[in-house]
Amino acid sequence: MPQLVYILWSIIFLANSGQCELTWGKVYNLLSSRLDNIVFDVKSKEHSMSRQISDLMETVTATNQQLATFEQRLSDVAKCSQQLSIFEKKLDDMDSQVIGIATAEIGRRMSLFRRGLEQEKATSQSRFDFVRKMQETAQSHIYFVMTAANEMQVRISDAAQEIKPAFNETAKLLLQTGAIKKNQDEVLKRVDGIDIKLNKTRVRTFNLEQDMSVTVYNITYI
Repeated sequence: MPQLVYILWSIIFLANSGQCELTWGKVYNLLSSRLDNIVFDVKSKEHSMSRQISDLMETVTATNQQLATFEQRLSDVAKCSQQLSIFEKKLDDMDSQVIGIATAEIGRRMSLFRRGLEQEKATSQSRFDFVRKMQETAQSHIYFVMTAANEMQVRISDAAQEIKPAFNETAKLLLQTGAIKKNQDEVLKRVDGIDIKLNKTRVRTFNLEQDMSVTVYNITYI
């Protein structure tokens, strides 16, 4: 914004000092080119922010899918625990001799199985916590990007409001400069006309002086 204001005042200074000839077309092209550059930069930043937001949303979607997978695995673990409880209940109905033989082996296997389930549950919970943390981080990034986008929009609006009065003031100054230059041209034309008339008067005066000298000479010596 300060650069644009500097360019506007530079154009006005050059126009007033006569170092360059400006027309409405040239002024409009200069200002339009600068405004196009500003709009292009803003749109590039908005496009970059949109890409970042899109990437973050894809990350959140993938994270939600992973969370759904982990929740399904935890549900499967819970079903296995229920099946083990049912199996243990069925063992109570078996003969005491069979129970005596099978209990030790089943207990060993169930102990190993439960240990594996606990490890799997701990691993799944750890992954779930990690993915949850990633989701929170992604949401924080999205909030930051959206806040930055809103601030950029406010700055663009403020810059547009600042440029408009400066452009109007420049237009007024250029109109005044054009009127002054027109008056100067008219004055110069009048001065040139007066110089021409003075030169003609000088020539006539010189001729009259020559004629008077000849007349005086004739009267004196003839």
